Amino acid sequence: MVDPVRTHTADRADEWLPIVPGTDAALLLAVVHTLFAEGLVRPGPHVDGIDTMRRVAADWPPSRMSTVTGIGADRIQRLARELAATEKSVVYGRISLCNQEFGSLASWLVDVVNIVTGHFDTPGGAMFPRPAAWSITTQPLPGLAGGVAEFGRWRTRVRGAKEVLGQVPVSCMAEEIATPGEGHLKALITVAGNPVLSTPGGDKLDEALPMLDAMISVDLWLNETTRHADVLLPGLSPLEQPHHDDLVLQFAIRSFAKYSPPVFDPGDRPHEWEILIRLTGLCTGTPAEDVAVAAIDDGFFDYLAFTRGFDGATIRKRYEDAGVTGGPERILDLTLRTGPFGDQYGKNPGGLTLDELKAHPHGIDFGPMAPQLPDILGTPGRKTRLAPRYLLDDLPRLAARMHRPAEQLVRVSWRQPRSNSAPGANTNVLSPPTLLDEPSGNGVLNGIPVTVDQPGSATRTGRREL
Repeated sequence: MVDPVRTHTADRADEWLPIVPGTDAALLLAVVHTLFAEGLVRPGPHVDGIDTMRRVAADWPPSRMSTVTGIGADRIQRLARELAATEKSVVYGRISLCNQEFGSLASWLVDVVNIVTGHFDTPGGAMFPRPAAWSITTQPLPGLAGGVAEFGRWRTRVRGAKEVLGQVPVSCMAEEIATPGEGHLKALITVAGNPVLSTPGGDKLDEALPMLDAMISVDLWLNETTRHADVLLPGLSPLEQPHHDDLVLQFAIRSFAKYSPPVFDPGDRPHEWEILIRLTGLCTGTPAEDVAVAAIDDGFFDYLAFTRGFDGATIRKRYEDAGVTGGPERILDLTLRTGPFGDQYGKNPGGLTLDELKAHPHGIDFGPMAPQLPDILGTPGRKTRLAPRYLLDDLPRLAARMHRPAEQLVRVSWRQPRSNSAPGANTNVLSPPTLLDEPSGNGVLNGIPVTVDQPGSATRTGRREL
């Protein structure tokens, strides 16, 4: 366990290696140096850039990195040998590795170590999930055309921060609102968020939000951010809408799918997806009453179908003939049917559909992860690019860090261990919660009269109006 702090996890590890905060990239480069120097490199067949990585790592020997990282040169070398000699081993890093001065380099080098030791896309090493329903998160991203990253295509107006995959740091938001001039932010839409508490410099954002010409929040809660909104639009509560985990299952160690129907009928209140489509239309200048929700929904469905090699209009006709309207469930059925276990709209008889998933209320387990390279690679030649130029260009900045005098006091983390990194407290619910913990009897839940019919269930007898 490599961590500046002896955490509960470190206590359970066979060995704890206390590292100087922010020097993880230097440690990993020293490990890569040892692997090449001692002939321990054994990458798979789908890798480009081995020779480049060898040349880069030559400048980062453990003897130099030990004084920077606080971990002895002998221990760094032994770590490299252990990783190379162990049949099933993996280097794993998460949020704390990313949220530091050289987070991008450190995250990249985690993959480099796994790749050059032969522990990438193989059981026991780092592997790629295979979700039953593909997600928009796995579709091509701006700046990654052909698998080649192009960052910094434009910069923010005030700070000059580089664009990354079509996005810029949220810490730029306050200054882009508060700094006058051509191109300053005039309007903002937030969805289920509280950036005043969850982003760097939240106090400045709190001061800047009232300067907006317009702010709309789609949220169930009146919180530190949404209190600034000119219009607050609550959607449905989690128990009033169906659920399939479209995001977390993209990181699961097994291929699994589960559909949960809504617990309570929301009545005629609008769903969040309908609210967002109407806002999209309004932002184009279309009057609210003229926003064609169904047409926009159909257009998005057609695009998603196109990305999977199907004609959207033809597929939509099938749903219309079956009496199925638009919305998220139609999209979920598309992603399940065109996913790795789907029926491909009849091309793979017996494959997965949403109806089949609904017939299994406890979900369907499709098994553990399996090797997927090179099929899932979008790079030219379907090769893993081990040493991309945009990351190599940041190494001189890391090298300069090596000569920085040791700090007397270093903040290890901004996170509160017991907070689960929550963005902040919510207050004043704007949509009635529908969960009751009382085992029996009648009562009031957040101002809503409820009657318990049997243990574990509740019936609402009233609703608080906004």
